[in-house]
Amino acid sequence: MKEHKHHHLLPGVLRFLGLWAGLSGGYLTMGSTCPCCGRPGCPVGLSLAVLLGAFGSALLNFRRKIFSLLCKGLKDWVRI
Repeated sequence: MKEHKHHHLLPGVLRFLGLWAGLSGGYLTMGSTCPCCGRPGCPVGLSLAVLLGAFGSALLNFRRKIFSLLCKGLKDWVRI
C-alpha cells in the first residue's frame, strides 16, 4: 500500500492567526492611539493595529521565503 503524504494546513493557519491576534492585541494594549485624530479606540487606529499585526505575523511565519526572495531579487538587481 502506498502511503499518502498529506500536508496539514490547519497548524500553519492557527499559528498565523494566533500571532496576528497576539501582535495586534499587544499593539493595542500598549496605548496605541489613532495616527489621524490622536484618540484611543478610533476605528482608524484599530485597523492600523490589525494591519501591523498581520504584517508582523506574515514576517514571522514566512521569514525564510521572504528573505530568500528579497536576496534573489537584490542579486538580480545588482547584476544589472
